[in-house]
Amino acid sequence: MNNTFPDNIADCHQNIEILQQDIRMLKEAYDELLEYHDKKQFIMDDAKLGEFEMDTNSVITKVSKGFENLLGYSQKEMLGMTFYDLLAEGEEVHTKSYAMFKRTGVVKNLEWKMKKKTGEKIVLTLCGRAVYDDNNVFLAARGLVADITEKIETSNALRMVEREKAIIMDVMSDSIIYYDTEMRVIWGNKMASLMSGIPADELPGKQCFELCHKENNF
Repeated sequence: MNNTFPDNIADCHQNIEILQQDIRMLKEAYDELLEYHDKKQFIMDDAKLGEFEMDTNSVITKVSKGFENLLGYSQKEMLGMTFYDLLAEGEEVHTKSYAMFKRTGVVKNLEWKMKKKTGEKIVLTLCGRAVYDDNNVFLAARGLVADITEKIETSNALRMVEREKAIIMDVMSDSIIYYDTEMRVIWGNKMASLMSGIPADELPGKQCFELCHKENNF
């Protein structure tokens, strides 16, 4: 008699109960995993994050709802498109960087300017990992993208304000310096450079006392 089979009906019932218990445990674990995935997906969608996958030829094979929302295309429209189709610029950069990515297997915080379905341009930052087979042959790329357009626009606006402020302060007759909590110079205007005798591009990093002379009153 084959010992892998139960010897009697009672053993059969016992084995069935064990199997049913295992199935319940697996189902509970699956439901928890599915619930976690759904929650994670909701968070990613709200945070303007998207996931996608593309093959060796940069053809998009999978997209998340978040990626659809970012660019305004439906999943059906995006599947079969190439990464090049979504770029507003940087096609040559992608060709070179994707070839390197296939060898290195990882990319972090790579910025791309992409075009939405409406034609609007947005800036996305990309982190990705490569998928290889058992023989280490490249199969696909999986990427996570975040919309940083507002961050870039805010940063550019702040730089413009700083430039305008610097222009105004440079024509003032007073010596003006910005310094940190350790009294190191962050920035100084032209008059500060003139009064200290230190070239303007050498002011940052200097200690405040290095700019002060007995005859000067900062």
